[in-house]
Amino acid sequence: MPPVICKLKFKCPNEWANLDRTSFREVRFCTEFQSNVYFAQTQSDFEQFASEGKCIALIENESLVLGMPEGYSEPFVLVPPQEYTDKQLYLLKRILPFCGSIVAVKEMFYLKEVKIEDMARKMHGLCKLI
Repeated sequence: MPPVICKLKFKCPNEWANLDRTSFREVRFCTEFQSNVYFAQTQSDFEQFASEGKCIALIENESLVLGMPEGYSEPFVLVPPQEYTDKQLYLLKRILPFCGSIVAVKEMFYLKEVKIEDMARKMHGLCKLI
């Protein structure tokens, strides 16, 4: 089988053998990043997984390497600056229960653009500031 030619944006220190098995032989689950990891056996597998922004595993220099393909970007939520009704603030608070009160949610979002890149980590940090 010809080697897979690729660029990895990030090489993961985890090992394939330590990832949780799934019902598919070529897919494992990484509990650290809460993400599936897909084994790219061919160049077309790699290109498909990379275009879909998936974590991959591949054979590189006779070792199994895990990582994130070049061109991948972390998902984020962009909350545009706007006014919120009391009902909208209440719903935001329901989505973000660790932010405390509706007043805290209003201070965080009201008429401000908020970009949240890593939902759990960033939002937890933002909420600590309030």
